[in-house]
Formats: sequence, C-alpha cells, structure tokens
Amino acid sequence: MVCISMEGRGIFNRQKRKRIVIALIIALISIVTTASLYKHVRAESQNDIFINQNGKEVSLSDFNGKVVLMDFIQAECPRRGCNLLSLQFLKVQLLLKNRIGKDLFLLSVSIEPETDSPEILKTYAEKYKADPNGWFFLTGANKAIERLMKKYGVTWVELKDGSLSHKTITVLLDRQERLVNTYINPQADAEAIIRDIRAIID
Repeated sequence: MVCISMEGRGIFNRQKRKRIVIALIIALISIVTTASLYKHVRAESQNDIFINQNGKEVSLSDFNGKVVLMDFIQAECPRRGCNLLSLQFLKVQLLLKNRIGKDLFLLSVSIEPETDSPEILKTYAEKYKADPNGWFFLTGANKAIERLMKKYGVTWVELKDGSLSHKTITVLLDRQERLVNTYINPQADAEAIIRDIRAIID
C-alpha cells in the first residue's frame, strides 16, 4: 500500500488544476482564432468579384438582405452530381418563381473557372432554363473561388484526366448571410430545401 501525504496530495491537485487551466486557455485561443479567421474569410469572400453567365460582375455583397441558395458545379461534370444539383435548383425555381430575382437568388459557382467561361456557363444555364435575373452561374479568379469553397467546406481532388471531383454541397443563407442549412447529398429532397427557404423568406 502506497501512502501519499497531505502535502503530496496538495501538489498533485495543484498540478492537475494547472493542466486544466492550460487546456482551457488553449481551447479559448483556438475558438478565438477560428472565429477571427472565419470573419476574415467572410470579409474577403464578400468583397471578391465574380462574373455571371451574362458577363456582368457580381459580388456576394450584392445579395445582402436576400435569401441565397448556393451550390458548386462544373459545366463539364465527370459525374452526375452537378446535373442533380442543377435539377434541384430548377425545381426550386419552378416552385418559388414569384420570389426568384426578388428576395431569393440561386447561385451556382463553377469550381473550374479556368475552363468555365461566362459563355460556357450561359449555355449550361440555358440547358436548365435558368432565370437570368435570379439564377446566376458564377466564375472568377481561382483564389476567389477557392476561398468560397473553403468557406463552405467544399473539398475536391484532381482526377487522372485533370478534371476535378468535388464534394456536392448546397448551402442556404438567410438575409444576414448566416448559414441556415447545408445539404450534402445531391439527391436531397428539393421539397425539404423549399420548406427551409419558405421558413426564412416570409
């Protein structure tokens, strides 16, 4: 049997409390740093300039006070994911057509800005009968696109043929640009997305 003196217990308890305090300080620093980084990325992405399918400059700040549904696509998608995302948006456009271009905007951001020119995106938009006043297909500088992708957790890998395979993500933002929901499955129920939109748009 090992006996520990009261003095030994006191030293042990002080060391334990010290470790806990250090751990809490590290956790607090991490939270503050993450919040500061998010604020910085948010400010940068708000100021980034994109080009829509009509050849016009667009920034996310243009949609302040509006509800935004955003996805990330490729005009020449190597898989069906992007097509399914665009079909989701088409259904949202059809069922909420009276709100599109007024207090609801759909943004489809190209993850391959080097190949997805405004002309190519316009052809893609016409394929899905996108309303040019409320459903925008955006391209732009690589860094601006990457900032936006990182902001919303869109990861990607380059395939052997040089094309990109990416995580299919759709995000819903409220009028204050706060994230309301993230939809990861490209086959997510469009009706559920529409319910979420209606819950924050009225």
